[in-house]
Amino acid sequence: METITCPITISVPPAEVFEAFSSLGGIRSWWTNAISGNPDKGGELRMEIGMNRHIIFSVSAMKKNSFITLTGISSNFPEGEEMIGTSITFKVLTNSARTTNLTLTHEGWKAKTPFYKSTSKQWATRLESLKKLCESGKGDPEIVTLARK
Repeated sequence: METITCPITISVPPAEVFEAFSSLGGIRSWWTNAISGNPDKGGELRMEIGMNRHIIFSVSAMKKNSFITLTGISSNFPEGEEMIGTSITFKVLTNSARTTNLTLTHEGWKAKTPFYKSTSKQWATRLESLKKLCESGKGDPEIVTLARK
């Protein structure tokens, strides 16, 4: 099994970083505007990719101000199916009262496919957006235009 690991240091308190990656408003401000669902433990999050494609994650584990783990449970497009069964964990490691070390691990990939490699690059970009949101108040989320039904 393959794992993507991305550490980053963010110059705000750990509780602020946790809120940014564990609430819908936070996620919409740095990751993607097209996410819906319940970000609480046991909930499900649906991420729209565009072109009527989506991935659904379960919130499989969470400890306030410490970590959240999302597990891929469903996708309606071939590349997205590679995420089914993978786990994404955002883990806060307190550096100081004003600085947070965050590590993202995305584990359980069956192989280093082109989608795995693309996702690895995307995580680096998304975490920079998270850092920007936390430190300046404005992230760079992906803006997905949803098809009208």
